[in-house]
Amino acid sequence: MISRRSFVALLAVMLLTASCGGSDDDGADPTTAASETTTTSETTSSAETSATTAAGGGETPAVTEQGSFTVDDQEFAVTFLNRCIPFGGADSSDIDLQPIAQGQGAQLNLYGTADSLEVSVQGRTVEEIGGSIAFAADPFNDGEIRESSISGDRWTGSATLADSLGSGSTVEVTWDVMIPADMEDCSL
Repeated sequence: MISRRSFVALLAVMLLTASCGGSDDDGADPTTAASETTTTSETTSSAETSATTAAGGGETPAVTEQGSFTVDDQEFAVTFLNRCIPFGGADSSDIDLQPIAQGQGAQLNLYGTADSLEVSVQGRTVEEIGGSIAFAADPFNDGEIRESSISGDRWTGSATLADSLGSGSTVEVTWDVMIPADMEDCSL
């Protein structure tokens, strides 16, 4: 059975491989395209879609009700958000969130509860910031979760994430994201 940390590292390698192929003929980011095809429903509004389009032109989208996250003080607006069925099933107390900053080259993953959390961040912009393809922290390994709180439909927190490939590099991450009521099947 593959560990969650190995899964994050494998996913990061797959995203890096996809991003190395350049852009599609229409100029779309292949990492974003891969993320879009693996989801079953889209939760962005037309205003958020416009913001994502603007991001491709060099503007940063406005932060939406879905939230935002920062990596070493660079803010990313969440423009696509999945709440996946957790590994323990739909009745599990765990929450599995995938806040994605489409067109901005970053994805945050939150798994667990406010008290027992695994968090990772990856994407081409994250690699530019930190020099590695993915960074992670969990209660049992590298990194440090400093703060994590769930209040209503919001999850906030901060953490120091360590390079998933073991280089010793770290990034500082904060988040304030919505927890959608509906769960999606995000299995590969």
